[in-house]
Amino acid sequence: LHCNMKTHKPNGSVKLRILRNCGQSPLGCLSNVVRGKLSKFVSQFSFIAFSTNQVISTLSSIRIDPDAKLICVDIEDFFMSAEHSVYLGSVSNVDSLSYLRPSVEFVLRNQFVENCRINMKYRVGKGSGMGSALSSDLCDLVFWDLVEKTCVTQQVLDRYRIKGWVRYRDDILV
Repeated sequence: LHCNMKTHKPNGSVKLRILRNCGQSPLGCLSNVVRGKLSKFVSQFSFIAFSTNQVISTLSSIRIDPDAKLICVDIEDFFMSAEHSVYLGSVSNVDSLSYLRPSVEFVLRNQFVENCRINMKYRVGKGSGMGSALSSDLCDLVFWDLVEKTCVTQQVLDRYRIKGWVRYRDDILV
């Protein structure tokens, strides 16, 4: 069982999410290897900030008109709600990463959640596995593939007078 308890929700709304992240388990090792490959690709996206300090630094370096507006968007439950086929499709869409598809599919297919209250385990049918070693990089790749590769081009930013696009995991600051 590959696990990590999702604890940031209020009592009663944990949504059956546990993925014990056993780094020594075969699944944990595979997740870490795939994550290493994905993170090299994702780290090339200049608009993704990987720390709070990076978000603050990026935002403070943007020169914004006094009448401009700041928009913050939260990608609600993106990690938890996409079909596995969406993640697999995005991995396949990048030629340099398409060879990872079987490994990503194996990791996604072999994740389980546990409801401790009734002592039941379920196979994860949706989502990238909150707490999984490769989850954040996989979601970064998918969101880039579905949205940002067409929205975050210099032409689009100039057309709509967007001074900056900064993403910190599932929060976007425009």
